This record gives sequence, C-alpha cells and structure tokens, in this order.
Amino acid sequence: MDKRDLIHLSFYTIGLIFSLYGYISKEIPDEFIKQINYTPKKILLMTYNGLLLTITTIILGMFVLLYKGVNKRNNNIIKVHSTLSNIAFGIEVIVIIVYWPLNFINPLLVNSSAYKLGFRLPLIKQFSIHVFPFVICSVEALTCKLNTDYMKYVYLSSIGVIYTTVLFISVKVFKNKYPYSFMYKVNPFFIIFLNIILTIIACLSIEGVILLRKKYKK
Repeated sequence: MDKRDLIHLSFYTIGLIFSLYGYISKEIPDEFIKQINYTPKKILLMTYNGLLLTITTIILGMFVLLYKGVNKRNNNIIKVHSTLSNIAFGIEVIVIIVYWPLNFINPLLVNSSAYKLGFRLPLIKQFSIHVFPFVICSVEALTCKLNTDYMKYVYLSSIGVIYTTVLFISVKVFKNKYPYSFMYKVNPFFIIFLNIILTIIACLSIEGVILLRKKYKK
C-alpha cells in the first residue's frame, strides 16, 4: 500500500468514525422525547438513509484499498463501490440542498418539534450527519473508478420511489407523523413532485462530476 492509499485509508477511518457516531447517536435526547411524545423514525429521514449509504460506501472503499489487486473478484467490488459512491453522492446532494436552505430560512421546517423546546443538535452531531457525509461522498465520486453505467440513475430513482411510498404508507396508513415539518405545509402531490425534481438534480450532479472527470482525465 503506497502513501496515497494510506492517506485515503485514514480519510476512510475518520469518515467511518464520524458517520457511525452520526447514525448511532440519538437524534433527540430522552427528556425531549418525553415532552414531544414522539420518536423520529430514521427510515423516514433522508439524512439517515444517505448516512447509511455513506457508511456502506466507506466500508466497501476500505475493502477495495486493503485488497487492491488481490484477485479478480475485487474488480466486482470496485464496480459496486463505484456505483454506490455515485448514488450516495446523489443522496447527499439532496440532503444538502434541502436541509441547509430550509434550516437557514426557518429551522422549524426541517428540525423536530423539540426545536421549539430549545433543543439544538450538538455541533459534532450536526457535522456528522449534515456536513461530513457530503464531503466524503464528493471525494468518493471524484476518485472512485469512473462509472458511465446509467443503471446508477435507475437505482437512485428507485430509492426516491421507495422512500416516497414508505413515507405515505407510514403517514396515511399507520398515522405516523411526517419526518419534516415543511411537509405539513404542502399537499402530497407537491411532495411527489419535489421528490422527482430532487432526483433529477441529484442525477445531473452525478453526471456533472462524471463529465468533469472525463474532461480532466489524464
């Protein structure tokens, strides 16, 4: 393993620590849970879906580095890692362009009702779920094996469809709360439309990175 790979592995290790902390640590402390009488379901929070993909991407990336050139099977892992890197990047683009603008305009739109009671995400938690995953996925999208297969866009679109379906089943059938407050201010058709637009933006972002890499490829 050369120096460049060691730096990359160190980056993975730091990223995995932050990402695991962000995913495993509680979204809201128990004292606030009791007051709002609601426990957020991570499966309905796109932030945590993206974070889970990021963790998987990091683990695969570490495997690729550690077993580089060992056998032919590693080529399949590299391809899967490349596909996941692009998909995770697309999801993190969605998280960034939804969370931060709305959080800046009105934090109540994207934060839990515990925000009204004075709860604020600790800085390290905020960094671990809303900043670092985007950073590491951006690096991965720029450095993983170049992937021009359009199936990654099909997978990304499928994630959007599955997420929207699970969201509506959870809210309409099981009477759970929407994961984000802004969803109460719009009708279901707008949520579907927004999902389509965000998926298109994510796909265009991935394609933009690929075109950029092709342009400056040595």
